[in-house]
Amino acid sequence: MKVYVVTAGCYSDYHICGVCTTLKKATELMNYMNRDEYNSAEIEEYDTDVWESVLSIGGMYSVSERPLLGRIDVTELHGSIEDAYENRNHIRDNGNRGLSTWVVAKDKEHAKKIASDLFAKYKAEKEGL
Repeated sequence: MKVYVVTAGCYSDYHICGVCTTLKKATELMNYMNRDEYNSAEIEEYDTDVWESVLSIGGMYSVSERPLLGRIDVTELHGSIEDAYENRNHIRDNGNRGLSTWVVAKDKEHAKKIASDLFAKYKAEKEGL
């Protein structure tokens, strides 16, 4: 679910004016806040499904194949994960440094299994199999 947060101010004056479930309502609130020249309210969009999905399964992981070292590295992501979630299961080909991706998984071993399957599929498609 997307929510629209109307904010105003900057630095120590930065504050939330309201949270709306539709862009239309957020736009109305922003326009109301911007009635005079001293206010500059803006709309920020957030997807609440990102965290709900990740937390219900386990976590968000970065998985990288290291062919020169003969291993796969798995790191759990913390903090802002929106970009990773948006690009989850997308393979990044880093040339001779291997492949990498982000996955939602219940633990590191599960993340490694998901990514290994994605890597194998990517390589097969690249080979034309």
